[in-house]
Amino acid sequence: MGRAETYLIPARFAITTGHLLAVLVLYYHISVLHFLGAIYTSWFVLNSWNYEMYWKIAGIFSIVPALVELGILLNIFVFRAIPY
Repeated sequence: MGRAETYLIPARFAITTGHLLAVLVLYYHISVLHFLGAIYTSWFVLNSWNYEMYWKIAGIFSIVPALVELGILLNIFVFRAIPY
């Protein structure tokens, strides 16, 4: 492992964990996807999977929940559909 990977892996873990905790406070069911995404990303790094697998992991466990969260935030703060 090079020097960049030494710092990027803990940084990615810290960002993912922080985001997981933030989402856990908001909505429980979405945070399960984030948790599983963090687990699969860890396996991806540790087992040196093919790089194409990462996009599947990111799409299922990061992009989909992020879009759902964005929709929830838009409903709360822009459309005032859900009272906060």
